[in-house]
Amino acid sequence: MTISTVFSTQQTTTWQKFYKRMIAAHPSIESPVERAKAELQAALSLSFAVIVLLGLLATLQIVGFNLLVIVGFIFDGFSFVSYLISRSREYRRAPLVFVSGFILLSYAAVFLGAYPSLFLVLTFTILFLLANLFDLKQMAVIIVGNLIVILALSRLFLPQLQGQEALNTSAGTVTIGLFALLFAWYRDNLERLRLNEIRRAQAELEERNRALQQAQQEVSARLGEMRLAARVGAAVSQVRALDDLLADAVETIRERFDLYYAQVYLLDPARTHLVLESGSGEVGRQLKASNHRLPLDGASLNTRAVNERQTILVQDTAKSPAFKSNPLLPATRSEVSIPLKAGETVIGTLDLQSAQADAFYAENLPAFETLAGQIAIAIQNARLLEEAQQARAEAERAARRLVKRNWQDYLDALHKPESLSFVFAENQIQPLQESLPVSDETLTAPLELSGQPLGLLSVELPPESRTPQTAELLETVARQVTQHIESLRLLESAERYRAEAEEASRRLTREGWKDYMEGADDTLGYKYNLNEVVPVRDDAEAHENTLNIPLKVQGETIGKLAVLDADAIDSEARDLVKAVAERLSAHIEGLRLSRQTEQALGEAQSLYEIGQKITQSSDDTELLMATAAPAIAAGCSVAELFHIDEKDGQPELVTTVANWYREGDPLLPVGTKYRFSEAPSSKLLLSSPHAPLFISDTQTDERVDDFLRALWQSTSTASTVIIPLNSGGQWLGMAAFSWKERHVFSRQEQNIYTAISSLATPAIQSRRLLVSARQQAQREAMLNTINQKIQSATSVEAVLQIAARELGHALGAPMTVAQLTMKDSSS
Repeated sequence: MTISTVFSTQQTTTWQKFYKRMIAAHPSIESPVERAKAELQAALSLSFAVIVLLGLLATLQIVGFNLLVIVGFIFDGFSFVSYLISRSREYRRAPLVFVSGFILLSYAAVFLGAYPSLFLVLTFTILFLLANLFDLKQMAVIIVGNLIVILALSRLFLPQLQGQEALNTSAGTVTIGLFALLFAWYRDNLERLRLNEIRRAQAELEERNRALQQAQQEVSARLGEMRLAARVGAAVSQVRALDDLLADAVETIRERFDLYYAQVYLLDPARTHLVLESGSGEVGRQLKASNHRLPLDGASLNTRAVNERQTILVQDTAKSPAFKSNPLLPATRSEVSIPLKAGETVIGTLDLQSAQADAFYAENLPAFETLAGQIAIAIQNARLLEEAQQARAEAERAARRLVKRNWQDYLDALHKPESLSFVFAENQIQPLQESLPVSDETLTAPLELSGQPLGLLSVELPPESRTPQTAELLETVARQVTQHIESLRLLESAERYRAEAEEASRRLTREGWKDYMEGADDTLGYKYNLNEVVPVRDDAEAHENTLNIPLKVQGETIGKLAVLDADAIDSEARDLVKAVAERLSAHIEGLRLSRQTEQALGEAQSLYEIGQKITQSSDDTELLMATAAPAIAAGCSVAELFHIDEKDGQPELVTTVANWYREGDPLLPVGTKYRFSEAPSSKLLLSSPHAPLFISDTQTDERVDDFLRALWQSTSTASTVIIPLNSGGQWLGMAAFSWKERHVFSRQEQNIYTAISSLATPAIQSRRLLVSARQQAQREAMLNTINQKIQSATSVEAVLQIAARELGHALGAPMTVAQLTMKDSSS
């Protein structure tokens, strides 16, 4: 069943193809509607020809030849001719031939047939239907003409149609004809309405198509501009240097977009002016050479674009009051200025000018704005690249300096000689005292690290051996040598630094214990006498047969652990003593550091309190008492504060501004002044402008000259410390603390007095500035008062009198003269 169905489908498909070929219109007919009409006429003509032919062949078998049969064959011929015409270029004539043949057949059937009334109604009904092959007017002519002719001929040549039959036949035929005309008229009107609707729809479609084509053209134009902008942006972004990038950009944009002029402005670092970075053509070079710039507070299009952060467009410069003409660009008719943005920051503008009005408009601005965005990104990238290259170059220079310094430190002539050279000759390696000259037969490769030359590797070879492969081998070996000697230098330097660090640690430990021992009352030593622990001096308690185990911290010996009568001590006991000594060393070092930390905290607290008192001091006396508090607590007998005035950058005058004496009258009362030039020993007092000067023994210190030694001996000064008050190399003053008894300054005291120098200097500087400001204000007030009184005078005499009186009062002068005279003093 499935097979037969498939076969039937294939037969139907073959039949359809054959049928379509039989009725296909002529190839010259292109209109689908006309091809359909031609194919319909061909199908109708061919169908009638085949059906009538079959009917005539059957009729011949029954009645034989007669006149009606002959007319039938004639009609069949007309149908076949109509079929042939419908498949030709003259397909429009086919309906006339076909209908003409059918009219002949209809009249023959009516007048030659056995049943005239039946054939009249039947054949003319078919004729009226076939008349639809023509338009309405032609159809009306065919129907009405044939109605008139058949009705007239039927009365004359069909006498058998009489009475009611004739009336019915005529009425039926006329009615059918009229109904055919009515339906044809309805069909024609309906088709006309449909045609009008189709035409209207087609007109709307055509209008939409035109709008769509216009939109497509605009989109294509915008797309072309965008693609051009993208190509231009890609082209200019390939340039790395900023100057070359901008010069290439403006020339490319002007050429590709057929513009009159193009230029790029960038904001200066202060963001106050737009500076022309590049312009197209000779005008751009002239403006660039003249350092053309626009103030950002101006009213030009470019400054507006920067300030408003949006594109400024002038479509016709002749109609725009905002346009500012440039004498070098007289042909400008339209202009657009687009801000160049890097992120949210405006960095400049892209200014484009055309010699045609309306060359720039809202639709093509996106392309130029896209181009401006690409240029801004390219500018930013060029700047970042330049900064990166500068940073890289600086890093390379720093690396070379570091390498050079490291190797100079390594080859310091102390640990290593300043030059190391070796030569391999005659199967022996020998050191070189001097570098050998490089000859033409020498192939060399530098020993470089981070671009810094360290030396060279040279080989003497005959010409035939100096090949590129040999040179490459030498360079490879040179690189390996450089890397390896750098690694060895780092290892040796690390070992050297480690040794120096250990030495520094031992030195700090030694100094720390030295300070600790100086602060202790007696030498620390204790012994156990099998009953109790008692103090001991090692010198007094020396014994023979004593096991002495040193107490070491950071490799530095700070004491010892002694076991008397050690003959009976075995090795195990000795190990135990060593272990105890190690732990004892670590523990007492921890205790010392803890005490040192506590002292540092106490020192910091003392300095904090001193700093507060110095800050809160309201006069020089309070300032002196705040700075001298540690010295007074340490037993000093005299504390003095001096101001120093400079002249031409050198200390000139010293003034006593505050003092404190534990007992007796002050040797230098407040207000005492003397010049350094008058003091022969002032050189020592000014010898340490940035750190305190400590003199523990004024009679034995080598720095003290005979004059000062005698002066301090006369004032019973055994020890003193001079604290400089110096700011930026300018002497402001000094503080001096003295002891009648010899006083040794500990490291803690030295740190405190050094810190006091830093704390007191800003305070005395502020006070002196305040005094100076007050004095200046008083002078200004005095001058203002005198000026007001002088201005109030109405006569020359009054002015002179007021000037003399007020100056006398203000200056405290015993006599002031204000004189006006034109007399020559020499006469």
